[in-house]
Amino acid sequence: MTDTSTPASTAPAPLHYSPKAIARVAHAHYAHRAAWTALKSVPVFTDGIDGVDAGLTDGNELAALTQTTIHMAVLRARLDGVYWDAIASVYGVTKQGAINRYAARVRQLQDALLLHWLRGRDDRDPSPDVVFLHPELAARDLDARVAELPAHRLPGAPLAIPARPVSRALRPPDGAEHGALLIDAAKALAVPERERELAPHADQLRPLRVGYGRRLKEFWWLARNHAIANSLLDRDEVDARRGSARAYLRRMQSGETPDLTAYATHERYIASYLKAAAAAAAAALNPAATN
Repeated sequence: MTDTSTPASTAPAPLHYSPKAIARVAHAHYAHRAAWTALKSVPVFTDGIDGVDAGLTDGNELAALTQTTIHMAVLRARLDGVYWDAIASVYGVTKQGAINRYAARVRQLQDALLLHWLRGRDDRDPSPDVVFLHPELAARDLDARVAELPAHRLPGAPLAIPARPVSRALRPPDGAEHGALLIDAAKALAVPERERELAPHADQLRPLRVGYGRRLKEFWWLARNHAIANSLLDRDEVDARRGSARAYLRRMQSGETPDLTAYATHERYIASYLKAAAAAAAAALNPAATN
């Protein structure tokens, strides 16, 4: 697939879109392409003018697109926390069979989404998927195609298709996804071998670490009011975590080598906050359960 990434000097800022949203657009893109390829590969001419060679080419393209669509479906499931045994049951294979078949590719795609979110694009990165590089273009194309669909009706009511039905879903991650991404990043950055997988060139390490620091600072800035208003953390505790994030960011911007133990501390703080926030949200939905 053609690599359309931009040179490092002109690469945009980190993609603030939710990786889940980007994966959804990519899934829709390949599913649509597979459906169109399947449609045009139907041999409708009885005199054979559509040609056997064309059928072979279309069949090969359809197989590749179908495989990519499946990878995107598995990626989305994993981003949503679906376990491998559940994925295996859908495809009629063992858990280990599903891991052997899909895990390596899905990890490559997850790494690409995490990298883009942390520090933007780099022309030296392998491009695991062109849609990840420019999700807005794929989304706008799908918007137009959805608008061309004939009117459909649900039982008793017309199906209202909103404006920009695909691209409107490209949004920043919510608090829970933001925190989960930071936890994934902390686990990777705390292991030098794993960090080098994400940043194989020496001069890519600093942008990666700085990107993590920026996302960490953003997380606690966004969480502050919610945490205090819902008594999840007191003001001093939140401010201490924000201060820790700022200090980490300043050290990375100055080119210091990170203290690897700090990642475990960040991870623990984020995980405990997310757990408390989820419990508070559940209690708000079902107050009787807390009485």
